[in-house]
Amino acid sequence: MKSFTDNLGRVWVVTVNVGTIKLVRALCGVDLTEIVRIGANDKPDFDLVSKISEDPVLLVDILYAICKTQCDTLKITADDFAAGLGGDVIATATDVFLDEVLDFFPKARREPMKAILQAGRRAQEKLLATMPETIDVEAMADEIVKQAQAQTKLSMSAPESAV
Repeated sequence: MKSFTDNLGRVWVVTVNVGTIKLVRALCGVDLTEIVRIGANDKPDFDLVSKISEDPVLLVDILYAICKTQCDTLKITADDFAAGLGGDVIATATDVFLDEVLDFFPKARREPMKAILQAGRRAQEKLLATMPETIDVEAMADEIVKQAQAQTKLSMSAPESAV
């Protein structure tokens, strides 16, 4: 069992077992047993991991389903639960969630899936590390100004409506 602390200081224990997998399927329509698959040509298929990682609302819905028993005990609604999740906590919760899902599987399936996930995390780290170097902030700012000026000229040259 792994845990994370939300922005409100609440500690959430993330436990993935058959019961939570069933609950996530029922409440979110997501099958966690498909988290990492081997697709065509024996290549890893990260579609579900990507979908969950790129959609914080879906992630929070899944985490709520996993933590529902704790929420019910504390009388915390889905909205109250979601209110404590944002920023860096989302990244931490994602890591805890993915690690716990992989720990659910038997070793023969878990180990290759962990290796695949680790490779994906390494690739993301490398990409993020080089990103600040590749972003031209000045060029981006110039483009924003240019677009704003174009919009302003467009709105200033539009005919007035007849009232």
